Amino acid sequence: MMVTLESFANELLLEVARHLPLEDAFPFLLLSRRFYALSKERGFWIAILRMTVLTTPLFSPSYMDMTLCNLDELKYIAIRTRRREQNWNRPEIKIIGPTKTIICDGPHSLIFQAPGTEFLILHAAERGVAVCLKADSATLISSVYVGPSIFGQSPPHEQMGKYSIALLTSDVPHNPDNSPTRLMVLTFVMSTSHDTAELSATFNHELSQDYNHRDPFLNSEIVGALRLFDSTNLEILAFNLNTNQAAVLQSDTLYDAQIGSVSLGGDLYIVRDHRETSYVHFCPNRLLPYESISKPNNYRFFLNCDDVPPLIWHGIDASFFGCDIWFEPLGILNPDPMAKIPVVTLHHIFVDDEQTPRVVNIRFWTSRPKDPEYGSPSYLAPAHAINVHGMLRSPSRGSSRLYTSSGYHVLLMIENRGVLSLQLVRYKPTVPSSSIHSLEIPPSIELDSITGLSVDDHLGVIYLMDSSRLLLRIPYA
Repeated sequence: MMVTLESFANELLLEVARHLPLEDAFPFLLLSRRFYALSKERGFWIAILRMTVLTTPLFSPSYMDMTLCNLDELKYIAIRTRRREQNWNRPEIKIIGPTKTIICDGPHSLIFQAPGTEFLILHAAERGVAVCLKADSATLISSVYVGPSIFGQSPPHEQMGKYSIALLTSDVPHNPDNSPTRLMVLTFVMSTSHDTAELSATFNHELSQDYNHRDPFLNSEIVGALRLFDSTNLEILAFNLNTNQAAVLQSDTLYDAQIGSVSLGGDLYIVRDHRETSYVHFCPNRLLPYESISKPNNYRFFLNCDDVPPLIWHGIDASFFGCDIWFEPLGILNPDPMAKIPVVTLHHIFVDDEQTPRVVNIRFWTSRPKDPEYGSPSYLAPAHAINVHGMLRSPSRGSSRLYTSSGYHVLLMIENRGVLSLQLVRYKPTVPSSSIHSLEIPPSIELDSITGLSVDDHLGVIYLMDSSRLLLRIPYA
C-alpha cells in the first residue's frame, strides 16, 4: 500500500509543518482539504511561528507567549508577519497604510522603541526628561528626569515586558567638551493589557569627573561603563544593581574611538576595530560584582586584554583592490545581547580614487562556543560584511543610523551623489547574507529635516522625528 502524507496522523503532519518556513506554510495548506484542516489547529500555527521566530521577528511583542494565544490571534500574527516579509523583501519597500503625524511639545530625540508595541521613549532635552509616548493614541504616559544631555546608552535588556537601558547623562546642556556626570538605569514596564506603562529611574550613580566615561553596558544584575583617565589605558567600572557593590578593572589596552562593549552570557566583551581587522577582549563574569561571586566591596582588578588574536573580515569589497583605502569608524551598535547578532559595527571606507564611490561598511557579528583554535575564550566572531554605497548623513540632532533590537536590520540615512534616502539593510543569519532595500517615503517628508530615526522590525513601522517637532509613524507592514 502506498503511503502518502495525507495518511499520516495529525501529530506527524504537525511535525512536518514545524520545519516549514512561513512563506511555504500557506501554499502547504492549499494542497488538500486534509492539509487545510490543519489551519484550524492551534498547534499548527504555534509550530510555524516557533520556526519563524528563529530567523525573523514576529508581528507581536518580542516577549509574547504564543501558547497563550487563541487560534485567531495566532493566524493574525502569521498573516501580518508574512505580509511584512513580502513587502520588506522588495527592492523598494512600500508604505502600507496611512502615515500618522504626532505633534510634540518641543524638540525630542528617540531613545527606545519597545519592539512589537506602540510605546516609544523620547528625550526632551530642553526639560531634561525622558517621556513615554503611546504612538497610536499620541498620549504621553509617564516621564522621569535624566538630564538635558545623553552621551551614550546600552542596548535594552528585556524581561517579559520590562525593559531597562543604561544611560550616561549630564545636567549640563550637551557640548562636545563636556563629559557625562551620571550613570543611570531607565526602566520601562508595560501593563499586561499593553494600554499603559510606567517609566522610572531604578539606578543612579554620580560619576567622578576625573575620568571620561562612555559605552555603558547592562544585564539583569550588572551595570557599568568603560572609562579612561587622561588618555591612558582602558578601565571598566561596574556596579551590582541589587547591592551597589562596585568594581574597577584596569587593563593594558589603550582607549580609542573604535572601542565598544557588550554584555553576553554574564561576561563582558570589548570590541576594537582597526581597518579590516577586529580584536575582542574578554572580561569573565568572575571579575564582575555578581552576588553569587564573593568579593570585597569596591575592589580593583587588573585585566590582561592585549594578548588576543586578530579577527580578519573577508570580502570587504573587491572593487577596492589596487586602491589606497582608509577606514573611519562610525560606531559599534549593540542589539539585544540575546539576539543571534550581538554586535554590529559600522565604518566609512574612503578610497583615493574619485571614480570609486565611498561606502558605509556594515559588519554583522555572531556568537559561538569557546574554540581553542582561536586561543581566546571569546564568544564573538565575524559573520558577514556588506557595503552600502554613499555616506551616512548626520541629522542636526540624533543619529543617522539605527539598528533593531533583533539585530537583523540596520536603518541608514544615506547621501549618495547628492540624493538623500533611507536604506534598510537586512541580515539573514542562516545563510549568512544580507541585502539592501530602499524605503518609500511620503512626498511631503524632507529627509534633510529629520533629526531622529527608529525602526520596529516586529510591526514593520519606522518613526521619523523632524526639526519642526513632528513625529511621523510610517507603516511598512
